[in-house]
Amino acid sequence: MSKPKNRLPEEHLAEAKKMVQKHRKKKSCNYCYDRGYLGINEENMLIPCQRCVNQDPVFKEWKAYVKARPELYEQFKDSIEEDEKKTESTNTQEDAKEKLPTEKELTQQFHARR
Repeated sequence: MSKPKNRLPEEHLAEAKKMVQKHRKKKSCNYCYDRGYLGINEENMLIPCQRCVNQDPVFKEWKAYVKARPELYEQFKDSIEEDEKKTESTNTQEDAKEKLPTEKELTQQFHARR
């Protein structure tokens, strides 16, 4: 069995565990057995527990950590850039939703025109 191409070195895995612990929402979790992560995937990366870990801050901190280390950024740049594109398109969709008037505003406009 061959190793995956983008396998995370062990020293960075320890740092990821610290990040996950820092962003836990609750102290006790039966889902992840109080570790803050469910396991480690084939790329040697943590899978954070969605029940007890605040996901967004962990991923933001992890991206900043990877970007600050050129060897890691080069290794994982495709997945980071892909994730940033998804985030940008989601933000654009949310912005478009925010620009639509609410039902109350439409009703007020309708009555104001009478």
